[in-house]
Amino acid sequence: MARRSLTAMAVAASLTAANAFTAVRPPALSRFGAPSRASEPAMTMVASIGKATDPGVTQIVAESSTYDFVKASALERAGATSVLVGTIATIGATDTVPEGLRLMLAAVGIFAQFEYCFHRWIMHSTDEKFAEYQSLHITHHVDTERDMTLADDAETDPRHIYFSGKTSQASVAICFAGLQALSIPFDLGFDPLSSLVASVLVACVHTSYWQTLHGDIHEYYEENPGGTPRFDLLSAVNPYTRWLITNHVGHHVIRGQGNYNIVFPGPDYLFGTCFVPLRSDEGSR
Repeated sequence: MARRSLTAMAVAASLTAANAFTAVRPPALSRFGAPSRASEPAMTMVASIGKATDPGVTQIVAESSTYDFVKASALERAGATSVLVGTIATIGATDTVPEGLRLMLAAVGIFAQFEYCFHRWIMHSTDEKFAEYQSLHITHHVDTERDMTLADDAETDPRHIYFSGKTSQASVAICFAGLQALSIPFDLGFDPLSSLVASVLVACVHTSYWQTLHGDIHEYYEENPGGTPRFDLLSAVNPYTRWLITNHVGHHVIRGQGNYNIVFPGPDYLFGTCFVPLRSDEGSR
């Protein structure tokens, strides 16, 4: 059952991701590479909204940007996979685990799979039909310095840092479809209304953390006119935010070759694209 559930989750997310997002097209950009500055539309002026509320967040970014990153070991991957198998078993335990908990776990799993698929196979795609998304995202990589600050001459606009409102709305639709796609064949008992509520709640958490911590990572604190704002309360040091920050810094350090999960972990370990810090006191792995 674990394998069948995981496969269904992956298929549900990946098949719907491309269809949903190709309908939400960004402004025209030059193909396969950084946008031409001359051809870019005039940027909307946005106001500054402050800085990271916890200095410890800035410190994590500074420390992480000095690390080299190496692929997760077989032991680390095995540990993550065992957690995933246990989570899938919990989702399928319809007789013993409350529906609300099973729904939330399944929704987080779908979001993790969706963000992985979209980030890896659309934003880092070399397929011509995704050229505009790839070009927009690569501009963000080009504008990012090793310390994660943005280059002085970077004309970064909010689309490089924040989710748009349309992205958040599409993520709700994808999660809802994924929950229903899992529930029917595996008899999980996820009714449509509960699935919608779970999708909205997880989307709120997912978007709020990204809007806040991605800005912190790149020291970008401009308003987001096309989506939800940052939440300063989430700019705090804890084990989860430490993982999120370090994981995404690693994505930039290795030049986009891994760490495609951005808010929820999981698929990077399954697909062998998880990179972890190699600190100077650890020696070679």
